[in-house]
Amino acid sequence: MEIRAILLIIFGSILLLFLIALFFIYMFVFYAPKQSDFNIPKNEQYDLFNDKMIELVKDIQNIPYEDVYVATKDGKTLHGRYYKLFDTNEVAICFHGYRGTAVRDFSGGAHLVIEKKQNFILVDQRGQGKSSGKFMSFGIKEREDVETWVTFVNQLYENKCKIYLYGVSLGAATILMSASKTYENVICFIADSPYSSPKDIIQSVMKQMKLPVKAMYWLVYLSALIYGHFNLHKYNAIDEVKNCKIPILIIHGDDDRVVPVEMSKKIAEANKKYVKLEIFKDAAHALSYLYDEEKYKKCVSEFLNSLDFNA
Repeated sequence: MEIRAILLIIFGSILLLFLIALFFIYMFVFYAPKQSDFNIPKNEQYDLFNDKMIELVKDIQNIPYEDVYVATKDGKTLHGRYYKLFDTNEVAICFHGYRGTAVRDFSGGAHLVIEKKQNFILVDQRGQGKSSGKFMSFGIKEREDVETWVTFVNQLYENKCKIYLYGVSLGAATILMSASKTYENVICFIADSPYSSPKDIIQSVMKQMKLPVKAMYWLVYLSALIYGHFNLHKYNAIDEVKNCKIPILIIHGDDDRVVPVEMSKKIAEANKKYVKLEIFKDAAHALSYLYDEEKYKKCVSEFLNSLDFNA
């Protein structure tokens, strides 16, 4: 066998092994396994509120809702739970977090929305819950899904509605990564524990896992390009918020060990005119509501009351 042929075989084998390794990296980072509403993280921060979260989840599960579906621009079918509880044209669209469920992640937030007498939709993000697909994209593709849900609500209410976009963690980053869009009837964004960009959060988690960040991140980036067909650098919350003309409330705990609170500070700094940042002392990731329910309700109420609906 010629040396050239041997070299081609060696090169092909190395390339194949490299692509296989990238596929497993893609699965590890972006695969979205189906979760139970009661799949609550197990660590010292969440254990404090385990019983309370289970109680809140059960409360939401017992409220009647209608299954609704929308078609995305790239051919996915997304599912949501539509709670039409009030004779109102105010609707909250709620986007949950990474490998989470809408009912779990909004078990507290949904109660707050109900107190505000808003109808609401708990969205299953792509690849999760009853929505189609098996993978997520850290907000890159989900960004377009926000617009799809806004269009759905506008059609449902014949463009006579006030839409509130709520998000937690990945969901918070998702809505903020869509913030520069021209939305009809969207009144505000309320983002709990958002990250500043897909790159920032992936690298932050890698540091926590004590992985070689520079090398590993680019492998993750390549895996997304090759197997997910999306560019992790295409959108980020900071740039999108910078060009936003809709009021934004960001809530973040200063003891967040998943998404550092500094990320929310950077987002808020990008648009001081339209962004209000509320930091909750000692609160863990996405647990500010449970750490200080009274303060959480107060800051959301004050923010909503400050909105100029005629602007």
